Amino acid sequence: MGGVSKAPGAPAVSTASTVKQSPRPDDRKAIERARRQEQQKTEERARAEAQATVRARVAEGRRLAEQRIQDQKTAESDRARQEVLDREQARRDAEQAKHAQEVARKQAGHDRERQKVIDEAAARLKSAEAAYNAEVSKKQSQ
Repeated sequence: MGGVSKAPGAPAVSTASTVKQSPRPDDRKAIERARRQEQQKTEERARAEAQATVRARVAEGRRLAEQRIQDQKTAESDRARQEVLDREQARRDAEQAKHAQEVARKQAGHDRERQKVIDEAAARLKSAEAAYNAEVSKKQSQ
C-alpha cells in the first residue's frame, strides 16, 4: 500500500509527511542508544578478533617452541646414536687392523721359512753342481 490511502470516491491523501521534522527527544535518545550499542558491538567484535589473533599467535609460538625442543631432542638423540655407532665402528676397525697385522706377521714368518728352504735348496744345488762339474772335469782329464 505505498503511503497513499484512498477511500472510494475520496480524494487521494498522502500519509507520508513531505516536511522534514526533527526527531522527538525520545526518538533521539533511542537513536543515540542504538548507535552506541552498535559501536559497542563493533568494538567488542574488534576486541574479540584481536584476542583471537593474539591467542593464535601465542599458540603458534608455543607450537614452534615445542617443535624446536623436539627437533633439538631428536638431533641430540641422533648425535648420541651416531657417537655410539662411530665408537663401535672404530673398535671393529681396530680389531680388523690387528687381525690383518697378525695375518701379515704370520705370512712374513711363512715367507721367511719358505725363503730359507729355497736358499738351502739353492745352496745344495750349487754344491751338487760343483761336485758334478768337478767329477766331469776329473773324468775328462783322465
